[in-house]
Amino acid sequence: MKVLRVFFSLIVIISLLTGAAYSKEKFKEGRKLRHNKQMKWWMNPRIVKALELTAEQQKQANKLKSNIQKKMIRLGADLSLKKIDLSDALSEDVPNEAIVTKLVNEVADLQGEMFKISMLDMFAGNKILTPAQNERLKTLMKKKPGKKKDKKDMEAKRKEKAKKAKERKAREKK
Repeated sequence: MKVLRVFFSLIVIISLLTGAAYSKEKFKEGRKLRHNKQMKWWMNPRIVKALELTAEQQKQANKLKSNIQKKMIRLGADLSLKKIDLSDALSEDVPNEAIVTKLVNEVADLQGEMFKISMLDMFAGNKILTPAQNERLKTLMKKKPGKKKDKKDMEAKRKEKAKKAKERKAREKK
């Protein structure tokens, strides 16, 4: 019986760690705009400028941004607290299966809510834009400026710098 409890505890911990890592990464992505930038265009100053938003649209975008950030911060805090509660429940000599199951479900619900908010905010953001601005946004997203071009430019600059450094060293030796 004790072996089953230890086995169950290990499965729960592994599940939580996997879910926590996924949730933490998704939360970071939302903050860093690393996943689908089209979904969070209002958090990217370059895109906001390119879309030429009116003052009212900028106000709506700022309000949307702050509301989403507040929700995500609250959910993130709640999630961290539930994980602490779960860790405490699992660290008992004989973990109560009902309590652990309840906490696991609460953690999963919070992670799901965070994911849902990050997905559904796309629709709220696109409602701010006019049809012409939505088309412009799609065009901007297809271009993805700065990625490949910047990498190539950076590589070319590195090579140029290395070449100049070699030339300088050669001149110093003479």
